[in-house]
Order: sequence, then C-alpha cells, then structure tokens
Amino acid sequence: MPTNQSAQLERREPAPPSRSAGGGLPATGRFAGLRVVDGRSVVTVRLEGRGHAQVTLEATPDHRLARCLTAGFRRLAWVRIDVRTLGEATVRCQVAGLARRLHHCRLPLAAALALAEADVPTVVRMRPEGA
Repeated sequence: MPTNQSAQLERREPAPPSRSAGGGLPATGRFAGLRVVDGRSVVTVRLEGRGHAQVTLEATPDHRLARCLTAGFRRLAWVRIDVRTLGEATVRCQVAGLARRLHHCRLPLAAALALAEADVPTVVRMRPEGA
C-alpha cells in the first residue's frame, strides 16, 4: 500500500553543513518516542552521534491495523520508516519478520507507528529528495 503523507522535520541540534545536492543532510536514527498532537504524530528520533530530531507525520498509530497486517508473522524483526522531504513529503514504511522464513512487506504509516510504539526495533531514515 502506498503511504503518501506529509511530514515536517525539526532538528533540536544543528546539523553540520550538507554536501548533498538536495540541500539537506540525510539522517538515520532509532525511534525514541512518539506523541500525538492534533491528529498528527510527533516522532522523536535518536540520531547517531548528533543528538535528537523530531519529525511530524500526518498519521496516528493504528494498533488494530498493525495487528491485522502482521498476523502471519511468528516474530517481528524490525520496522523502517523512510521519510523523504522536499516540497511534499513521501513516507514509505516496511516491516520484516519471520513467517516460515524472513519476509519483508510494505505497510501504511499508521501501522508502522503502532509497531514502533509497541517496541518493535524501528529505524527512521530522514533525507531530502535529492539525497
């Protein structure tokens, strides 16, 4: 399922100047927390070596949807939330886990947020469109 939701990136600590063509620095970090404000999710990401960042995503966690989409998994390994920002943001999410063997599948942002909130190891990648 395609997941096109808009996102805003707010950095708590200044990042070093970018060398990428997109004008922003790609950042990868681990999910550190989530709060829902006015129907949006504010996700805190622990960046490697650069403090924390916050990303505002246009979705809220949907635990029921997450349970339905991952019902065939025996164990969930990880979730990845990939946010590309430049103009209108694009968000793509993927989950990996064991069914009979390792299996990857895409899922909606609301389900990915619910899995992250349920302590499934989650990586958030934030990058400008050109990076």
